[in-house]
Amino acid sequence: MRFIKRHLWVIIFSVTIIAGIWEIRTMMRKEKTSLPSAKKSEFVPAEFPNKMLLTVHLDLKGAPPNFLYLKTLLPKMAAAGCDSLLIEYEDMFPYKGKLTNLSATNHYSPAQIREMIGWAHDLGMQVIPLVQSFGHLESALKLKEWAHLRELYEYPSEICPSHPDSFSLVTEMISQVMRFHRNSPYLHIGCDEVFHLNLCPKCRERALSSRALFEDHVIRLAKWLKERYPEVQPIIWDDMMRKWPAEDIINTRLAAHVVPMVWDYTSDVKYVQRVWWLYAKAFPKIWVAGAFKGAGEPRSDFPHIERRLANQRSWLELIHTSKTSHKVSGLALTGWSRFDHFAVLCELLPVAIPSLLLNLLYVKAHLGGEAPQKQRMIYREWQDSLGCPGRIIPENMNTIEGRDDLMDCIWPGVDLYKSLVAYRELKNEVKKTEHIISERQGYLTRYNAMHNFTNPKRVVEIVIERGVQSTLRQLEKLKEDIYRQLVWYTDDFTAKEWVEDRVLPLTSSLMSLNALTDALLARRDWPRRPLETNIPLYG
Repeated sequence: MRFIKRHLWVIIFSVTIIAGIWEIRTMMRKEKTSLPSAKKSEFVPAEFPNKMLLTVHLDLKGAPPNFLYLKTLLPKMAAAGCDSLLIEYEDMFPYKGKLTNLSATNHYSPAQIREMIGWAHDLGMQVIPLVQSFGHLESALKLKEWAHLRELYEYPSEICPSHPDSFSLVTEMISQVMRFHRNSPYLHIGCDEVFHLNLCPKCRERALSSRALFEDHVIRLAKWLKERYPEVQPIIWDDMMRKWPAEDIINTRLAAHVVPMVWDYTSDVKYVQRVWWLYAKAFPKIWVAGAFKGAGEPRSDFPHIERRLANQRSWLELIHTSKTSHKVSGLALTGWSRFDHFAVLCELLPVAIPSLLLNLLYVKAHLGGEAPQKQRMIYREWQDSLGCPGRIIPENMNTIEGRDDLMDCIWPGVDLYKSLVAYRELKNEVKKTEHIISERQGYLTRYNAMHNFTNPKRVVEIVIERGVQSTLRQLEKLKEDIYRQLVWYTDDFTAKEWVEDRVLPLTSSLMSLNALTDALLARRDWPRRPLETNIPLYG
């Protein structure tokens, strides 16, 4: 009973915060189905600052890239216009000392981190670390040793800003990361999606509003950073400010301490226009963030290239039409690997390379104020960067023909892309078989299975017609191919996770169907109707 009351109390006090943030998450992280017309004329940016950074976000909390693969990829990114990396290490960073358990068991080594930063610097790229410091601290708060720092004990995502040990944990994490990034001009400290705020007894005792509590924590951290790293500018995600009244945004104390990174991954960023003007008035500088992958569904296999391009187009148009380009320090192309620490993998980096290169080339061209007729030049450069023998256009990439065109190219990841296209086709076959059996046929249902009662001829017809054995063999072959490819692009752990989450449910479904078929076909005589049942549903 006490547990139930506790949850009711949580719901009552957190519903406003969660509802507000979830509305943002739903509207902005999930892609819209409607797209701008492919025939829409391109805008011509009058002036964009050449010093605006064009940043690629590497989300290492899922499918961390193999270092040999990363080394082949970075030059392609640099050639397409990337001049900085935003690296979200999470548990792939090699923490040590009292933070050792923060690291995943397959974390990068210190030597690998230094080597990666060196590669980037050699290509003229700045490297910006991202360390979560408020929300999305699941990798730490899930563990017993830091569970006492949760805002609400039931939910291991947000740290309590009022607990004296919270600040020590966050600053120690940052200190260890910054030892590798002493020359970085920025540090991203996260602070997005703090779903539970001002709910624990310690926070409520302070008698502050949720806004004031949020500001206090962020400002305290920013001041600490300023004392130890005077040249480093902290960046935060903007979404926690969006529901504030206009006056509170304009007069926020955060403006003197941090730079907001305004994220919107939709095809039309008009949803952020209200806060965009307020941010431009309140903050000396702003960052923006679109996405090249990881902005669809939590289990998407491929980025929708047309929507990803429309996202950057919309961002550039907003910056241009609002005449706020002088305010924008950089544009980040985010590439999420998981929606959070506990989520399964979404779109993998190797299959998202076409989206990444296209968006880099597009933004690079328009930051220079290119004319509309240059679009064909961008597409041609994109085609060349992917090693494509023929013409490809973004509007076709979500069609069968467009995928076939991409599979003719030789970009680093195309073999995995081909395998995932085959996986999707086999998945559709399995789902169609399951639908036919459960919804359309009357011989392999749960009732038939429970009573071992069916027409053997019809069972054989269904299994043969649906090609169950052939599909199962193809899945087994595909499982081996995808595992081998993923080990090259990422690591053994990622390969096993992806196969277990995506392929094994399909093979298990067909194997269960095989077992059921064998049992039904083994019978040679059947009872008279009505069939006996032990289910107590009939009086």
